[in-house]
Amino acid sequence: MNGNTFISLPPKDKLVKKYISYYYFHKSSHDNFQQDFIYYPHYCNAITIYKDARVAWDDWRSYVTSGDTSLTILYSRNYDRCIQVSLRGQINKTGIVFKPLGLNHFVSSPLSLHSTQVVTAFNYFGTAFESELDHVYALKSNDEKVELLDQFFVGHYTPFSEQRLEKAIDQILKTNGAIECQQLADDLCCSRKTLLRLFKKHLICTPSVFKSLVRFRNTLNYYQEQHKKPSLTQLAYEHQYYDQADFIRHFKAVTGETPKLLFSKIKNLGSQNTYWTFR
Repeated sequence: MNGNTFISLPPKDKLVKKYISYYYFHKSSHDNFQQDFIYYPHYCNAITIYKDARVAWDDWRSYVTSGDTSLTILYSRNYDRCIQVSLRGQINKTGIVFKPLGLNHFVSSPLSLHSTQVVTAFNYFGTAFESELDHVYALKSNDEKVELLDQFFVGHYTPFSEQRLEKAIDQILKTNGAIECQQLADDLCCSRKTLLRLFKKHLICTPSVFKSLVRFRNTLNYYQEQHKKPSLTQLAYEHQYYDQADFIRHFKAVTGETPKLLFSKIKNLGSQNTYWTFR
């Protein structure tokens, strides 16, 4: 990848595996390295750590250049638009990709108290996390990095007790986002207003946005994983779109591009369904 590496690995600890999908390690050692890419909405969310870099960001774009000596820790919540990233110079980045309610099992307060933007600085774990990250970055073995990160999160495990939201997430994932919000509320014996409140409090998005992300991402992942690529009609049918036109409209609303154009450009990084488009 033109002088840089991207490696993704799942957790090793059984407890951590329930809540963290994978870690990734992205590094460039060249001063003249340049990379611009787009990454796509996901129903998972992530903490991203940059070492020795200056990072500037707004809701839909990040600019990363080498030069600073500190750690920058960012949290990316559920969102329904693409984000553009520009990398310049030597980059040393670690990502922690959580399952939908994964991070909620390691913090004792609602995520809505810690994030008011799509991407925001995340200092919940304080100096203990920064110290642990210094040790992670000092290691050469990615397996050892995974073990150290696992140990940190085991030590910060805080059970999440909102069972209604857990059941709602499970239902949405099982139906590929096709379940109606009213049906979801009825199944949970609560009002739609309560359902909306739970999602905004703990996932910082609405049920409708989350359902849309599940359908978009599952469809994208499925297409990329198939050796023999299905037709758009097959994709629409298998992922419970009304028809092919509905499928195309959804992808254009999320990415600004038709599925056909998007699929022709997107690239897989690592081994854990990380898909970017390079520019």
